[in-house]
Amino acid sequence: MNFTHSPQIFFICFFLIFSGNLLIAQKYFTREGSITLISETPVERIEAFNKTATSVIDFSSGAMDFAALIKAFHFEKAILQDYFNENFLQSNEYPKAVFKGKILNYEDIDLTKAGVHQVAVEGELTAHGQTKKVRTNGSLKINGDIVNAIASFTLSADDYKIPIPEVVKENLAKEIKIDINVKLKPFGK
Repeated sequence: MNFTHSPQIFFICFFLIFSGNLLIAQKYFTREGSITLISETPVERIEAFNKTATSVIDFSSGAMDFAALIKAFHFEKAILQDYFNENFLQSNEYPKAVFKGKILNYEDIDLTKAGVHQVAVEGELTAHGQTKKVRTNGSLKINGDIVNAIASFTLSADDYKIPIPEVVKENLAKEIKIDINVKLKPFGK
């Protein structure tokens, strides 16, 4: 049997190769995501930055995962970083924060067209050994093969059982603002 002249075999192989590339192109990834934590009170504004968060978004299903090492958050004042890791988030016991969720309107996103898409995201955030549901709105800016995902939300220190000592209660907000800004590329590039 001569397979080189069979049009069915050619089309089957073409379809398998094309669909495999299509599936790969639907997954986007980064190891350089930026997360900013902001605590603002009348007494003090505190910010922590992490530029090593990992993220994967599968646009074929809307599934998304984020992970950030707690010790990778950096503060302007070194003493705050020590308190954050040892007293507040206890990063030796709880080394990372993880979000697993989904873009609810992922079917509306056309990765082949440049522009900004408004998205709704829902999932679970696990930090300090506690898991809570999170829902927020964000945007995806598509420019070539780069997808820039941006979102903001707040979390409560009480919800995540993060202890705040009496001596610094006036300096730390009970609601912490989280800003996410990640640039993802197609998985494998």
